[in-house]
Amino acid sequence: MQRLADRLADRGARVVAMSTTDGTEADPRVQVVKVPPGRIRAAVCSQIAWNEGLDLLHVHSFGAFWKEMLPFAAVQQATGLPVVVSQHSLIQELHTFSARDQRMLALTCGALARVATSGPTVRDKLLQLGVAPHKLTAVVPFLVPQTHDLSVQTWPADIDAVRKRSGPLVVAGTGRLVASGGRDLYGLDQFVAAARKVLTHRPDAGFVYLIGADGAPDLLKASRQFVVDHQLQHAVCIHVGDLPGPLMWQAGDVFVRPTIDDGDAVSVREAMLLGVPTVASDAVGRPPGCWTYRSGDTSGLARTLLSIFSDLEGARRTTAANRPAEGFDAVVEIYQEVLAAGGVRSRLRSGLQHGPLGRAVGVKS
Repeated sequence: MQRLADRLADRGARVVAMSTTDGTEADPRVQVVKVPPGRIRAAVCSQIAWNEGLDLLHVHSFGAFWKEMLPFAAVQQATGLPVVVSQHSLIQELHTFSARDQRMLALTCGALARVATSGPTVRDKLLQLGVAPHKLTAVVPFLVPQTHDLSVQTWPADIDAVRKRSGPLVVAGTGRLVASGGRDLYGLDQFVAAARKVLTHRPDAGFVYLIGADGAPDLLKASRQFVVDHQLQHAVCIHVGDLPGPLMWQAGDVFVRPTIDDGDAVSVREAMLLGVPTVASDAVGRPPGCWTYRSGDTSGLARTLLSIFSDLEGARRTTAANRPAEGFDAVVEIYQEVLAAGGVRSRLRSGLQHGPLGRAVGVKS
């Protein structure tokens, strides 16, 4: 989302980033405003949009919960401000949606200007739940990392110790651990279990799992205990800190995305763009050139890693031949269509198409 704000600023837009978290970083051209989480955030965002003279509000969300989207739909209906909502995941099983929830989700999405989904998997789920096709656009949620994401810095000591091992380095990570139905959504538990299996064959290998911020402490504790119980501390590092993900992926020989469910994962495309052979669970479709294994199968993950180790140069050539696409132009096209349909402020529409933007875009995270 920060990259999106920066790229819009490159196009000449005045961008206001409304963030519910502290420490949000952005280009100096991007105005960052802290907004409260919870039910009142839509009202606060609409007030900011009114005060700043925004032409469009782009909300980023997870889970497709209609109760979270409905206030923003109400803002659009009350003010005429077009609202685009990006849905980055939908991990709930479709059969768990009641008829009422399906109806309300369809009505809420129908009241928004557009719903941008994280790839076709999330779009297909929303279609099955009754959302109108013309309200949905599947977008690759990936923008090329910027220079500051890849700048060399002093490595934390725990990562550096593993990074300097003689064998191949396997990296993975997430912004925050999440429990889903009692399971580790982002697969830290699978990562450390697969590491143990791999190390029996390649004791020189190293494994680093990067976590952006604390979350799901029981999951973190369990995986750290697994590492201790199996005496893997010399080779496996679980690091919690604000190190840029792309910098960590770039340092690895192989990147792993061991999720039990997913959207179109940004980190997978980041790693592939950086030329790092990438392995991911088959929880959803993956980009061409990405190795997959059956979700939850740690033995399968271990076998895939060992196979890649056997010909790392060949794996790198395969990755280099499958440079992933990014989604910026698709997002701009959504903005164009939404503004054209609503007849909203032609200056912004013209700017998106031909040059510097005339007005402003709000990016809500």
